[in-house]
Amino acid sequence: MTRFRLHSRDSLAHSRPINSLLFSHDGSQLLSGSDDGTIKIWTTARWKLVQSINSYQGGVVILRWVPDQLPLCSYFISGGSDGTVKLWRLAAGQYVEASAVSTVSPPTPPTAIEDMVVTNTRLVVTNGTGVIFFMINVQDDALDFASEEAWVPVQGEKARSVVFLDGQMLLISFFDSRQVEIWSLAQSQPLQLHCHRLNTDIGNMTWSAATNRLLVWNMHDGVDIYKLSLLKRRPILESTFEIEMGQLIYPTQMACSTRDALAVCGSNLGGKIYVWDIMSGKRRQRLTQGGGVQKVQTVELWEPRAGDHKFKRVILASGSSDGNTGASICLWVLSDRQSRAPIILAVLFCCVLGCIGWALRHHVLRQVLEEFYQSMMSDQESTRDDL
Repeated sequence: MTRFRLHSRDSLAHSRPINSLLFSHDGSQLLSGSDDGTIKIWTTARWKLVQSINSYQGGVVILRWVPDQLPLCSYFISGGSDGTVKLWRLAAGQYVEASAVSTVSPPTPPTAIEDMVVTNTRLVVTNGTGVIFFMINVQDDALDFASEEAWVPVQGEKARSVVFLDGQMLLISFFDSRQVEIWSLAQSQPLQLHCHRLNTDIGNMTWSAATNRLLVWNMHDGVDIYKLSLLKRRPILESTFEIEMGQLIYPTQMACSTRDALAVCGSNLGGKIYVWDIMSGKRRQRLTQGGGVQKVQTVELWEPRAGDHKFKRVILASGSSDGNTGASICLWVLSDRQSRAPIILAVLFCCVLGCIGWALRHHVLRQVLEEFYQSMMSDQESTRDDL
């Protein structure tokens, strides 16, 4: 049975809660964003800090890669609590700021970024005032943002999460109204197709392309699993993966495998990370962040692709978000190697049985020798009496 096993733990990865984790395309690096305003880049094979970036965005809320468009360049995007979105470019082995754009215009006060998704040509951003669509321009060896004339007013409610169902279909969730909206990006301008209200709050959501299921952190008792109708794209509640919640419930991220029904989510109690099966709803494994951590709000999965020779196993990263006393990152590796504990117990059991057997054999042998000795002594006494 394959299980995640701890690869490394950094108990002082950041000084404040971790909001986002992001693996590089080849799994060799992990990016982390925190409320302390820094973006840190780590190597995964041998856990080591490569670069620490001061984002100047307040807290770093979300990190996303730009799909590989330029062979010689690598880009990622960060969203901040000050409402800004920044593009970072790899240059001479270090990431530097390439461009920045604000999602709000003065005199509107800054509103924290909630979520982002990226395709080859579009960046979609949600915050407390709306949903903003940006075009991603590629010119020579540079990327840049250009705001589209498209804005989704939400009348003061928070646009919480956004996911792509496929390359042309977008799903947006709203926190207060419990609504999800399905948009099409096939036209020149984004077009709303459907709007549906769910039964519970939407703390967070993610899309499992491998199972065609929508996972919703319901802020109550766990993760709701929805199936989308092929005709109307209407979410149909199938089941709930129940998780033990604390008194203070925070939105928690989820991550899904791109190849099977495996899903991972954090929790608000005991620093637990749950690994479970989307289709059956059964828990596969429960991990613990350790170090007295209570809240694990961010998780991220990386899976090897065809041609990846350096890393061949699935990697899971989890980040803690307890208060302001420091935040930890754990790196887990999916392994089919059996635990040594059962083997050790089996060896000990065999040793005990061997000792018992030896003791029994020794006792029987001793008893036989004693009987033989007594028989010899009795024969000698009989001989003396005859004489």
